[in-house]
This record gives sequence, C-alpha cells and structure tokens, in this order.
Amino acid sequence: MRTLYSPEQIAEAIQADESIDDWKPWEPLPGPQSRCIVTDADETFYGGQAGGSKTNTLVGLALYHHRRSTIFRKTFLELDEIIDQIRSVGGPSVKVSETKGRAVTADGRVIKLGYMQHEKDKQKYKGRPSDFVGIDEAPDFTQSQVDFVTSWVRTTNPKQRTRVVLTGNPPTTLEGLWIIEAFAPWLKEGFPDPAEPGELRWYSMIDGKLKWFRTGEPFEYTDKRSGRVDVIVPKSRTFIPAGLKDNPYLSSDRRYVAVLQGKPEPLRSQMLYGDFTIGLQDDAWQVIPTAWIRAAQERWKEDGRGECPLTRSGVDCAYGGSDRVVLARRYGDWIAPLTVWTSADIIPPGSDEKAFGKATAALILPLAGNASAPINVDVIGYGAATYEALERPGMTVNAVNFGEGANRLRDARGVLEFGNIRAFAYWTLRDALDPDLNSNLALPPDDDLRAELAAARYELRDGRIYLRSKEEVTAELGRSPDLGDACVLCAFEVPGPMLMLLGD
Repeated sequence: MRTLYSPEQIAEAIQADESIDDWKPWEPLPGPQSRCIVTDADETFYGGQAGGSKTNTLVGLALYHHRRSTIFRKTFLELDEIIDQIRSVGGPSVKVSETKGRAVTADGRVIKLGYMQHEKDKQKYKGRPSDFVGIDEAPDFTQSQVDFVTSWVRTTNPKQRTRVVLTGNPPTTLEGLWIIEAFAPWLKEGFPDPAEPGELRWYSMIDGKLKWFRTGEPFEYTDKRSGRVDVIVPKSRTFIPAGLKDNPYLSSDRRYVAVLQGKPEPLRSQMLYGDFTIGLQDDAWQVIPTAWIRAAQERWKEDGRGECPLTRSGVDCAYGGSDRVVLARRYGDWIAPLTVWTSADIIPPGSDEKAFGKATAALILPLAGNASAPINVDVIGYGAATYEALERPGMTVNAVNFGEGANRLRDARGVLEFGNIRAFAYWTLRDALDPDLNSNLALPPDDDLRAELAAARYELRDGRIYLRSKEEVTAELGRSPDLGDACVLCAFEVPGPMLMLLGD
C-alpha cells in the first residue's frame, strides 16, 4: 500500500532537511566536551561511552584552538568521518582536499589527516610537528604508534599551547589494553591512588616504568646505568568521561539507544556504559584464551605452594632499554609471583655481556639454585651469558632457543606440529591451562602477565603453527612480553629430542 503525502507535508519535510545542513559557528557542548577544551592537561583521554561527541571534539579543537593539527584514524577509509565533521563544523570557510588529506581555514589554520593501519605506517609521520595531535578511537592503535606520532607535538609560537587528546571507548581487544595502563589512576581497578575524572596527574618514564606523581614539580634523577644526572619534567594527563547522555543530539534519539542496547555483552556494557572492567573479546588466532588465563589466576592462592618443592624455573633475559630480566618459579601446579629486575638494577655502567651474565646469575641462584629443579633460560641475546654463568656441577640448566626448529614435537593431543620452539613452548602452556585436559596450574594474579600471555597470536604455515614475532607483540603492548616468556619457560618441560639438539 502506497502512502500519499500532501504538498504541505512535502514542503515541511524539505524544510526540515535543509535545517539539518544549516551551518552555525561551533560551540562546545556544556559538560564533558567543554571540560575537555579547557583542561590544562598535556594529554587527555576523552570518552568512554558511545555517542559522546568524541570526533566532534577533536575537530572543534583543531579548527578553533590550534594552528597546526594532525588527527588520526586507524584506516584510510575511516578518515571520511573526520572530513565530514570538518566540513560540518568549519562551514564554508574551510577548504578540504581529500586527496592531500588536509584542510585549511580562511585564517590559515591547517589540519592534517593521518592513518596507521599497520605498525610501520607510523614512520610516515616522523618529524612532522603539530601543536595538537588527536587520536580518534585510540584503543584501536598500538601504544608504540601513539607514542611515536605524539613525539612531535611542539610549536615555535609561545602563545600557542600544545596538547594531545585521545578519544575512545573501552578496548574491545587485548591490543587496546595499553590505554588502561596509560591512564591507570582513572581506569585501572585496584590502582593505589585513584584520581577523579578531570583531575590532573603527572607522569614520567623512570627506568622504563611509568611513574605517577601528584604534582608536576621537576626533579633530579641519576640514571643507574650511565650515572648521568638529568632533570625530569613530568607531563600531565587526565581522563574526562563522556557518553550518550552528554550529547543532546543523540541522547534523545531512541533509535540509537536501542541499537546500543541491542548489542551482545560485553560490547553492550562497553559502549553504553563505558565499562572498562568487563571482559574483552579474544582474537580468533589467540594462543591462550583469556578465560583460561583468568581461571588459572583465580585458582592461585597466597599459600598455594604448600610443602611442594621447587619444580622448575624460567629466566627471560634482556639488557638495556625498558626490557627486564624476569625469573618465574614453579612449585608443582603453583607458580610463584614473578621476580623482575631492570638491567640498571643488575649491572653497573660500562660492564660487558659476560659481566652482565655473572651479575644476573648471582641474583637468580639464591632463589632458584635448587640442584633438583632445572632452570630454563632463553639464550637469545644476553641470555647466553646468563646461561653460562648459571651452570654448576650437579645443576640442570637448559639453554632454550625459541628460534630453534621444533621437528617432530606435537601438542598434548598429538595432533599439531610447530614451526619453532617458541610456538611449541607457548602451546605447551596453553595445554597446561586447557580445562578439557584437567588443568590445575595456578598463575599469579598479575594484570601485566595476563595481558602478555593473551597477546600471543599464531598462524598456520605449511601445516605448522608459528607465533607472530616478539617485535609485533612489543609494538602492541608498548613493552616486551618478558613476564609472559618467563612464565612459559618455567611451565615448559624441555623434551628429550630438544635436549639432544642442544647438546645437553
């Protein structure tokens, strides 16, 4: 049946459509959007829920508060939304070039548009200064991408402030978990000194670790490795939550609310309520399901070791930078809290690889030097020197080369084959946590450990399982998965064929 409209109804509909496109000078909405505009924070995370005018905020800042801006989306196709917002907010005075990915206002303000679908894409923006960088849907990016492109936030104009604004909802994949750590005082459960929304906190990276402060007062710090004394100037961060209720253009639209309410969990709570604590969706190629890791951590008890002696230890070594030396110890089905040292904690400035190995072994032996309990050491890089320094008569120290081939080694069900020892070792931990294999292994309740174990992905090549590279995992997590590797090593029983391969 056809619906017939009167001429008056048609004219009214046309007028309504035209009113939607009428341009008016942009003003921030009262509430969270205005607070995001006026905050003094160097770096702001804005959003949390769907419909909080996140993209509109970035465009408004670029058009009305900054001279040289860059706004990022994950993929090239997603830039269409930014372009539409620039035209809508800027009106006729803004000239947009979609081919060049930039917009210029009548008074000379420039907005550049960028995307980083792949990790290497960040290199395209090296050395390109902006006084404002906006990252739209920041949890879709890796931490290393965000850290890289925001390194060039600067200006030569003393009257122009600089800032970074990240927008987004709670992460829906494990790769986006870095945002919770980066804004831990507001988002991380159990953070010892939580912050209120909009409150400023200051941070610095000290010895590769994120340290939080209540004030931004500069302080002197002596680098443990080089002995150099630097003046550290902390930077400020804040989190400003915003959601559907703060956007009158969408909150009154029951159709949009119904769409969000109809999403399956956990996406519904993440988008509708900005819930950062609810579980994430696993990647289809994730080696160890997050639910299995959480179950193993929930099994862990402070006194779970009981009278069980040390069964096996795992050591992941690194030297320099933010990488860590991690010792993991297993007592039957109970893994003790991981012991972590930075290289600056271990070795004095100017020492060589051999000295590093000896110093590391001196820390490990009192904790894991049980003659009846083997020590598995990752011998790639500086691990080789530690392996040599740990060898003692009567002790079993296994040199584990993750890059070595895994010929004829199979999973617990005897079905899957592996391309190298790293893939086999991680899958061995997967099997140890598989509820269908009557798993009782208990992992320490460490958020960083859970994230690192869950970050492992696999692929099939020539009928064998391979893990994605450690460099890719490091890029997504913003740190090397040293905790995960050490845990895998301490749970890994070095097989006989591998012992022969290693010459033990």
